[in-house]
Amino acid sequence: MAETIKVAVCDDEKNIRSYLVSLIKKQGGECSITEYASADAYLSDGKEHDIIFLDIEMGGSGAGLDGMGLARHIRGMEAQKQPIIIFVTGYEKYVYDAFDVGAFQYLVKPVDEQKFAEMFGRAAGQIVSEAEQFYRIHRGYLINLFHVERYDRTEVRMANGDRRRLSGRKKQKGMVLRQRCLSLQI
Repeated sequence: MAETIKVAVCDDEKNIRSYLVSLIKKQGGECSITEYASADAYLSDGKEHDIIFLDIEMGGSGAGLDGMGLARHIRGMEAQKQPIIIFVTGYEKYVYDAFDVGAFQYLVKPVDEQKFAEMFGRAAGQIVSEAEQFYRIHRGYLINLFHVERYDRTEVRMANGDRRRLSGRKKQKGMVLRQRCLSLQI
């Protein structure tokens, strides 16, 4: 089952938002896209997103929060899931500021479609790899596959030394665990 990627496009120019949405849709895959005309609109919506395309200089924001301010605000929200931030702007002068907020990418308008496709593929790949890392080995146990040290047909040993037995049904389907661990190179 494909993971739906939740994408936000936050730009004060409607034509730019529409263009980015069209580029996202061209990439294929399951995406839920929400558009915002300001940083305030994004914040007042309160939704969590996997990826946010963010203009740095946005006008019309009541609180005066621009895209860089919104990125800093998002990064300061530790309890919230942190989205991948991709700046889309007409100004190259902010590229170094983007590092301060852990931006994934910095795209300069007009956005090159090929570069966009490559960048979106990497971002989507990162999201999917973070979401396939858990596996239920028993009715009462869900494990993070990145922390599996060893496994066999009957049990899993975690990096912290804990050992968990596979349920009877999971023993028969031990190949699934093996395939998932191998795909994560454990």
